[in-house]
Amino acid sequence: GKNIGAILYEDGKEVPLDVSHLTWNWELKLQNLQSEYGFSSIAPQPPQYPEKPSEAWLSWAQLLSKFMDKIYSAVQPSTIIVMPTGTVVKQPMELLLEHIAEGLPGQVEILAGARPEGAIIRGAAIGAFKGLETAKSRKPAEHIRQVMSSIELSVALRNLSELCVVFISAKNCKACKKVEKTFQSCAMEHLSGVDFLRMDMDSNRSTWRFCKENGVTHTPTFLFYRSGAIADSLATTQPEILEKKVIEFCATKLADALH
Repeated sequence: GKNIGAILYEDGKEVPLDVSHLTWNWELKLQNLQSEYGFSSIAPQPPQYPEKPSEAWLSWAQLLSKFMDKIYSAVQPSTIIVMPTGTVVKQPMELLLEHIAEGLPGQVEILAGARPEGAIIRGAAIGAFKGLETAKSRKPAEHIRQVMSSIELSVALRNLSELCVVFISAKNCKACKKVEKTFQSCAMEHLSGVDFLRMDMDSNRSTWRFCKENGVTHTPTFLFYRSGAIADSLATTQPEILEKKVIEFCATKLADALH
């Protein structure tokens, strides 16, 4: 919002953190942008899909990304939860996170915490943190990456291998449990050159929208990415069918190498 603050958690406990020496001139930089582009609110007018963001909005998002990078460089967190305040809550968070992520290392997780109007920021941040930890507690293995939003998935696909397999599940999906062990086994057997990820359809609005836009209507569904684009998909609860499909998909990398 008008100012930038940060709360640090380590192993679920709050750790004292003062970032004022990193963010002291945020308000001044914001005022300079307001003068340059002629807007008076905390943030420029948000872009409306499918319109492209204005130069003012892009400059504001870039400025925010720079300050995020300052905090990241000082603290080196594994996860960043962005908590908007004031009129910033009306900004398109999915698009904003994408621009913020461009200035951060690919391995850091970045997501937006849900903030109902009137909620206390600290409490909302804790809620987002606990939600993340709940999802991670279900992660079947270290070599399967749990992603929490479509933006995080997009960033991961840009930084991971050419071939990626994404398991679209849901928090209370009993059918998903039938293929969890098979997906884990596939990930263990194909560690070289292929990355395995998992995302819950019902994590948040961005994951719902992602599934709708990509024709995912039920879980479990598996998306097979090649060079960042969906090359194939499979909806099945049969372990043997999933295993066969993964083997065939991974074999395409070997075939390309031979040619």
